[in-house]
Amino acid sequence: MTVLKTCCYIGGFISFLVALVIAYQELPKTLALAKISPLANTFALVPQRKPEAPPEPCGYGQIEDMEAQSCTYAKAAVHTDEVSYAVLKKTSEIVDDLRAKRLKEAKEKLEPLVLQGHPLALSLLGNIYEHGQFFGKNLEKAKELFEFAIEQDSAEAKTIYAQFLLRHFRGDNTLMKKAEALLIKASDEGDPDALEHLARMLWSEDPKRALPFTIKAAEAGLSESQRVLGLSYLEGDLVPQDKHLGFKWLEKAALNEDPSAMLSLAKCYLNGIGTDKDITTGLTWAWISATLKEPNAPMLVGYSLYHGIHGIKDEINGLMWLKVANEHITDKQDSRLIQHYNELIEQAPEWLNKATAKMALKCFKEGQCGEPGGVQEPFEFKETI
Repeated sequence: MTVLKTCCYIGGFISFLVALVIAYQELPKTLALAKISPLANTFALVPQRKPEAPPEPCGYGQIEDMEAQSCTYAKAAVHTDEVSYAVLKKTSEIVDDLRAKRLKEAKEKLEPLVLQGHPLALSLLGNIYEHGQFFGKNLEKAKELFEFAIEQDSAEAKTIYAQFLLRHFRGDNTLMKKAEALLIKASDEGDPDALEHLARMLWSEDPKRALPFTIKAAEAGLSESQRVLGLSYLEGDLVPQDKHLGFKWLEKAALNEDPSAMLSLAKCYLNGIGTDKDITTGLTWAWISATLKEPNAPMLVGYSLYHGIHGIKDEINGLMWLKVANEHITDKQDSRLIQHYNELIEQAPEWLNKATAKMALKCFKEGQCGEPGGVQEPFEFKETI
């Protein structure tokens, strides 16, 4: 019996040793599969922090606000007439670059001005976001920049922002009231352009209310308001009819390089409205207006010269201008004019059609429109006011 017990104890002990060896051999595999060390169990319930993402760099023209831990735009530290003039000159150069598609040069010139916080530069950047020239089109970003710019009490910035609102939010009465308030404030602060934009805004809604602003803008030398005021006097619209005064305001606008006013002034001279009849001067003003691409001027010049309506007949220049007129959509809207034009083309000799076709192409595409037809002497601009 003693021997049997001893054998059982020895067998059990050997089994224990075998199990221990096997467990020891499998331990590394178990730990590897679990991908965890024995010490990690101690911290298993402690939440692990994710590494923080690096902050986004500030955008074009922005500075970092350390206190608010965000990016913003700077405000100009200096407000003087000299600084304003220098910024205006620089932004004018940038606008020229934008028109010429020199986007890289414009972008490089603009950023220092934006970083210095000049409201005119901020407004220009707002226009760029509006039209999507450097970056994608973003009206909300444009609005943000305009709002920031007007905080600096710049009359020009207020006018630019109001124009933006008028272009994009005509159906929003709240924003239209804001645009009107901005223009009134800007005009009070001495920006004459605000007067003209305000008059234009109000003219379709309430002409009587628009008239005082039109008069002020005209007196400030703005051509569009001068033309509108001149036509109002000619027609007796809102003001007592005075053809002589209407002619004078149209002449001011024409001398101020308003192509539409030039055409109206030409009609005054051709028909003796508010001034003595003067065919040569009238046709010359019409020709200048046509060369500046006033849509309705080529038709007047063409018919007058081709048919000799005003006593000066020039079929070559007349047909050339009629062909230029045919390229303008506004002239094509009158079916009678189209029919008459087609009849003229069919009746004209082949050589005349070919010659005037080349002339018309040069005029319409390149602005090379020859000289005023029928004018024999050099034309001098003389202001009568």
